[in-house]
Amino acid sequence: MKLFFNGKNLKRTILTFYLPNSRLNLFLKKYPNLVEDLKKRHQIYNNSLDLIEKKEENNQFFVFRPEKIDIDRFSRDKKELEQLYNSGYKLAEKRSGEFSEWLKNNKE
Repeated sequence: MKLFFNGKNLKRTILTFYLPNSRLNLFLKKYPNLVEDLKKRHQIYNNSLDLIEKKEENNQFFVFRPEKIDIDRFSRDKKELEQLYNSGYKLAEKRSGEFSEWLKNNKE
């Protein structure tokens, strides 16, 4: 790899390394479905969004969507997280009448 990173154009490269049997690998062997689900988690996520959209169109779900989220998903900034929480709270207050009406019309 050193040659590669130093700009040498190699036609063939063989990499070898040892991957120890860690506790994680042992854990994953016990749960093969978890590994498969993790491999296709993006498909599961997109299918979930499609289902939510269809249920909303058929008036089976009432969905609260934030208008805009300008925050890193790994943020630990308390001020940013509190602002995000407050914007969700305000959205719920703003749409509470609409939600109450939806509940009245969708008693099942």
